[in-house]
Amino acid sequence: DTLLNKLYFDGNWNMTSEYAENTKPGSIFFKYDAKTIYMTAGSGKEVEAEIYLDGKFVKKLMIKDEGLYTLIEGNDYGQHIIEIKLSKPGLKVFTFTFG
Repeated sequence: DTLLNKLYFDGNWNMTSEYAENTKPGSIFFKYDAKTIYMTAGSGKEVEAEIYLDGKFVKKLMIKDEGLYTLIEGNDYGQHIIEIKLSKPGLKVFTFTFG
């Protein structure tokens, strides 16, 4: 069972004190209680991220420059599970923030 406010990484990841970077295709799962979710991330080369909310495809994001990316813009607050699927290595994830 997925715990609230706990990140789950699937695949191979390098974990540092500043960021997590996938070294192969992988996923991030996160159960949260908010309306909107943002991620601070970047990549040395462009990485495509597929965003799923509660198991349903939402959108694709192309992530390259380090910055703040809007993952989910919800209509109301509530508990949800976001999944970020990465088909290539090289994404550096720094933080998640909520609104």
